[in-house]
Amino acid sequence: MYKLTSVFKSIVRTLSLTGAFFVFNAGIAFAAPPTFSAAFSPTTVGPETESTLTYTITTDAQAIRSGGFSHTFANLIFATPAGATSDCSNISLIAADGGSTLTASNIDISPNSSCTISINAKSVNGVAPIVTSDLSGDFTSDAGNSGSVSPSLTV
Repeated sequence: MYKLTSVFKSIVRTLSLTGAFFVFNAGIAFAAPPTFSAAFSPTTVGPETESTLTYTITTDAQAIRSGGFSHTFANLIFATPAGATSDCSNISLIAADGGSTLTASNIDISPNSSCTISINAKSVNGVAPIVTSDLSGDFTSDAGNSGSVSPSLTV
């Protein structure tokens, strides 16, 4: 590693002294963070009627380890039973029946794969004709930050 680093430093120093503009490509590919999405099904329900919220996390050529997120819902609660399920490897999933906070951690996903997390939710006392879950908890992992999601449910 030392010899390779010394060679790169020498090339950069030489090009810098000549005022040359350069782009170095050593064939190293940097994978993007996984994609993170969420959707309700059905997307329209009556007051206090359940809808299933499904999160999907998809990787590209890079595996992820120790991924996770936490979301607290303002106008939704989890059904009783919450029915929280996942096909993600190594996941720790916390969602109490009748609660409003979902925490998923320790998620591992193989390269070019996806996994899902589902939970049953319903509106709180029929509050608000349209419930939009503006979820600020980003999905993060050793591959980077995938951002947040904003699924919508019409009540």
